[in-house]
Amino acid sequence: MSKSSKLKIHWEPTKAQTGIAVAIALLVITGLGFLITAFTPLHNLVPGYPTAAVRKEQAIKDMKLDSLERSLYRWELYSENLRRVVAGEKPIQIDSLIRKAGMEYGNDSLRRAAGAAADSTLREFVTEEEKFELSGRNRTFSIEGLHFFKPVSGTVSHRFEIAQHPYIDITAPEGSTIKSVLDGSVIYTDWNEAYNWSIVIQHQNGIISVYRHNQKLLKKTSDKVSAGTSIAILGAGADINHTDTHLHFELWQDGTPLDPSAFINF
Repeated sequence: MSKSSKLKIHWEPTKAQTGIAVAIALLVITGLGFLITAFTPLHNLVPGYPTAAVRKEQAIKDMKLDSLERSLYRWELYSENLRRVVAGEKPIQIDSLIRKAGMEYGNDSLRRAAGAAADSTLREFVTEEEKFELSGRNRTFSIEGLHFFKPVSGTVSHRFEIAQHPYIDITAPEGSTIKSVLDGSVIYTDWNEAYNWSIVIQHQNGIISVYRHNQKLLKKTSDKVSAGTSIAILGAGADINHTDTHLHFELWQDGTPLDPSAFINF
């Protein structure tokens, strides 16, 4: 048989086969493009796609927000307990409340349960003035017009932060004498492992001062004190966040925490 007599086979794909091949090719290309974009640094070039730095920054912000919420809630509970003790009411047992409810500090259910009572915080302290005959004094001038004594001679080691640290810490030698910053009456004293001895004094104009980490108190509840009067002896304290001896000092007016450094020259 001659070469010219041999049959020549020529295959041509149908339209359907061509369409299938094109579709498969597009799927493969699309899949490869997705894998490359999703799992390589190329995705950082896509407009609107968060970079690693942005994701890290967002995670840090979320943690700070969560920490802030927890700190605010713990401060609400602390404020409510202080108000209850001064009013002669039974304080909230925070640890037992959490264990009983099986919830953490930041849980919304616990916040609603215990936070309802904490809305007034220390504002009700103003009504306590009648007990100590302070209501008759002039309360028209502002707090800036008062002369505050330094509670102790020392250095401010931790400054006021309204959200997480609404008080100041004043580093001073153990055994230092603690003094009342204004005239007033002692409305509360207490001892616990966290703060050692604490003493709270009610002043005019709805002002309250709180002194913690004392080894000994020189005044008792209902005692009248003058500005500069010795009220306690500073102790070592039991604050795990500090290794130095310091006074935990709070200043309030009408239930609002104030920065003592704004009124006292330390």
